[in-house]
Amino acid sequence: INMLIEGQPHSQKGLKGEVTAEFNTYPTTEAVSSNALLAFPNNNRQHWSYSWPTYGGARVYATNNLGFPQWYFLQGHGGISLRAADPGEIGTSIAEHSSANGFRSASYIEGGGSSSYHYIFTATRTKDANIYPRAFRRLKNNTGDWTGFNPGYEMSPPVYDEQYDVWYYCMVSGTTRYIRKGTQIMTEDLGSTGTNGSASGSGIWAMGSDRIAVTRRNTNSGNLFVDVYRRDSGNLYSLGSASVANWSANWNHFSYAGGVFFAVADGTIKKSSDALTWSTITLGDSNFNLIETKYNSATGNIEAYGFDYSNNKAEMWTSNNQGITWVLAHEDSIPDNQTPDSIVFGGNKVIWYGYDNGYYQEHYYPYNEQTLTLSGTGADYSSFNVGDLIKPEGSTSTSERGVITSISGANIGVESEYIYQAGDKVEAVYPTNSSVSTRYLVIDSTGAVTGTVGSDPGYVSVGPDTNQTLTFPATFDTGNAPDDELGAGTYIKVSAQATNTSGSNEFGPSNIVTPS
Repeated sequence: INMLIEGQPHSQKGLKGEVTAEFNTYPTTEAVSSNALLAFPNNNRQHWSYSWPTYGGARVYATNNLGFPQWYFLQGHGGISLRAADPGEIGTSIAEHSSANGFRSASYIEGGGSSSYHYIFTATRTKDANIYPRAFRRLKNNTGDWTGFNPGYEMSPPVYDEQYDVWYYCMVSGTTRYIRKGTQIMTEDLGSTGTNGSASGSGIWAMGSDRIAVTRRNTNSGNLFVDVYRRDSGNLYSLGSASVANWSANWNHFSYAGGVFFAVADGTIKKSSDALTWSTITLGDSNFNLIETKYNSATGNIEAYGFDYSNNKAEMWTSNNQGITWVLAHEDSIPDNQTPDSIVFGGNKVIWYGYDNGYYQEHYYPYNEQTLTLSGTGADYSSFNVGDLIKPEGSTSTSERGVITSISGANIGVESEYIYQAGDKVEAVYPTNSSVSTRYLVIDSTGAVTGTVGSDPGYVSVGPDTNQTLTFPATFDTGNAPDDELGAGTYIKVSAQATNTSGSNEFGPSNIVTPS
């Protein structure tokens, strides 16, 4: 696709593509008319405890071998049992790891790009990230269940950068710390960038919208630093370093939420918009210990979760102005000094959990629990059943998938991290039939095709003065190769749009191409 300069001013270019073939048919509902959202804070707390496992324990929200979201409990007992269990339950062990290491937190890492696996780590990127982790993994194609394995070195849980199709992770080897990237994780030959200074006590990190920030502690002075790298598809490029604590301190927490980086050094809370310039903040409670931050898309607020250990209270503070001012939104006395030290979100629940007085303690609340009212009548949704895996119509993001928890007439209970809005339609993840139809390509700014959607997404901006080549991935988000997803007889056509201050012109659709 040749996109030429037509003169001054240069035009911004846009592309969209259509493919026509026999496609799977996915049931959809009528549009959502309203969403009765049970937000947090609320008073619907539930509590569960049991005698503490000697070697650790943690709660994590992941997907099972059928691709459905599932709560898991990791129980340490010399080894580690991975148990499929909802909050308040211990469940039956489905996988074992031969050793444990006193873990108190866990992460689920969804496989992306060319990675073959999904992962569960006994660590998070904001806590316990410098320990020698244990891990479970299962094949991304959902053909097998979880099995235990060792990553092989001290590292923090990785993250997949969907925008650039690379994995990032941080590892520590002796006094040297590395930030690594590549198309596969658990591989040591990805090319690394070493960091100056000692790496003791470092390794927790956060990924922002355009940069990655990695913590470092100097073993001589104890001072805390952050090294900042640019996110892009090429080599790691340093944007600089910053001092966060100019005294002998320890890292307590490091995260990114709602456009803001947060750091906690020996209880002192700091924030930064770029990870290079830091300022100290207070939340109105000098005893508050920040454990977790989250951006809530339903409210548009940044949320800070933690504890006032002096008064045995769980607290949640909110900010609607990038962390400049804070309001106490939730305050709850924890009974019998049962104070946990970790927080996890998933399945429209928020869980405080941890160890206290010889017991594992778990306190959990509904979080953005959704009940959708759909236009029309209940007869319009006969293709759906409780337990069905769903997504917003046209979505290709696995993070937006959910499950139906109840159906009553035109009201559907939904467990999903995606917050449904009026006008959205619910679509099944798994097909029920197939027919000849047209679908639209999902194209990014580089011309890469990542999938197809049923409704016209409009033009995607691909920049001025470009010569674009549409490229297809090894597999679509469905797990199918393009030759399987777009079988024999498929034909494709592309439309282009040019826009500048003088106006807008469209071309297309192009000549029809039938791949061989």
